[in-house]
Amino acid sequence: MRENDTITAHSGGYLPDDAKRQDRRTARRDWRAAADQLVREQQDRAAAAKAAEIAARKAEYRSRTPKSGEKRPWAGRTTHGLKLRKHRATTANLSHVYPFLADGGLGSAGVYVGRDSYSGASFCYCGFDLYNRRPRLVSNTNIMMVGNIGWGKTNTAMALAVRNLPFGRRIVVPGDPKDDWLRLAIALGGQGIRLGRGLPARLNPLDGGVKPAGKDPAMWHSEVWSRRQKLLIALVATAAPAIAPLEPLAVAALDLALAAAVQHSGTPTLPDVAHHLAAPDPDRAKAAGYDAELLRRRGQPVYAVLSSLINGHLGGLFDGPSTVRFDPLAPMIALGSAALGDDDLLQSLVMLCCSAWVGSTMSDPAFGQRLFVYDEAWRIISGEAQLDRMNADLRLSRHYGIANILAMHALSDPDKVGHADSAAVKKAQGLLSLCDTRVVFRQAPGELDRATADLALTQAEREVVAGAGVGEALWKLPTKSFRVQTILSDREKQMFNTDQRMTNMSKAL
Repeated sequence: MRENDTITAHSGGYLPDDAKRQDRRTARRDWRAAADQLVREQQDRAAAAKAAEIAARKAEYRSRTPKSGEKRPWAGRTTHGLKLRKHRATTANLSHVYPFLADGGLGSAGVYVGRDSYSGASFCYCGFDLYNRRPRLVSNTNIMMVGNIGWGKTNTAMALAVRNLPFGRRIVVPGDPKDDWLRLAIALGGQGIRLGRGLPARLNPLDGGVKPAGKDPAMWHSEVWSRRQKLLIALVATAAPAIAPLEPLAVAALDLALAAAVQHSGTPTLPDVAHHLAAPDPDRAKAAGYDAELLRRRGQPVYAVLSSLINGHLGGLFDGPSTVRFDPLAPMIALGSAALGDDDLLQSLVMLCCSAWVGSTMSDPAFGQRLFVYDEAWRIISGEAQLDRMNADLRLSRHYGIANILAMHALSDPDKVGHADSAAVKKAQGLLSLCDTRVVFRQAPGELDRATADLALTQAEREVVAGAGVGEALWKLPTKSFRVQTILSDREKQMFNTDQRMTNMSKAL
């Protein structure tokens, strides 16, 4: 733009119209340099102001803080700086590294189980805590553990049980066919009862137990009666499946025999019930509206089963008054039956009787929270009567304030109860739905597909089970799943060792 026909306006200043081309270039270069200098000076002033502010904050902090750091809890003081080793990875691997995909775990509440195999963080678990959280992570405290032999299933169950003791919870093992839990109970100062023919311990499964404080006597007597009646029916049905379910008159004969035994001796025994079953009291039968001779005839099959149990399978074990007393205040109680051998029927009957014996205190809130451990649980589900009892215990776990731990070898174990479409098999398979926590170890060949279908495993979870090492398992909750390696201390490895004979044999060889 021309002004007064003598001076032209340019960016940065004014030049005469008659200025030479070289002069114009030189002037423009000088103007740009001056502009850049102004920008640098402005940036330097801003940086100096920021540095002065930081220096002032540091001086203020140093004036009130000792050289070694703040002297208060959680101040993070350390004598050495943090040093990390260099890690080199490809971009393909680095893009999927923790913590972008690894779950944060369940928190620090609960008992320490081991290490998350993906993140390396500690994994803690407590069914009671997870139930009381909001939002609630589990609807019950029951745990189903499934795994092939030798992959750390029992060691994990023992670790979980023992580490609950400092929290004031007691451990009850109603049946231990290998005496592993019995040795552990004795080592922890608990009560270990060894059962077997010729051994001094004898239990009366019809013991009433100790009445809870504040319990209405009439209600307590009703509960004791119901428990005794259910146990007798379960024993007969387990020992003689051919006569199960019992016909109504046979049940009536058994009820009258139990009532007579209670009236006669206060605390009845199996021989007492069998005696009154063989010779019903005519007056009692007439008062109940029955014919004594008819009840005797209809009760003969039940009498025959009870007699065979008393004189055969259960002889010397459950055929008289108890010679030991159940200590509900002991930190851990285990009833070992390894001396009975590999008789599946006998082991099932013993576990059934022991469950009834220790279950007498299940409803007493004075004993606090407890963990009931059923190792080799497939023995419990071998009969429909036992299934009904276990089903009820799992459903009432919240009411009783207990957590049940069921350990089995495979999810196909319930199929051994009966035919594929039978009601017993469906009941056994339904136990899985009553356990919100499923701990899945390495499966036997051919069982992985069954576990994937029954547990609705994703492809990633299936790969975890297929590649799990010893002591490593998939912990599957309703909305979360984790790959966890159980960590045992040296002392725990000694106490939990279930391979003593295998180790001793290898050393001898």
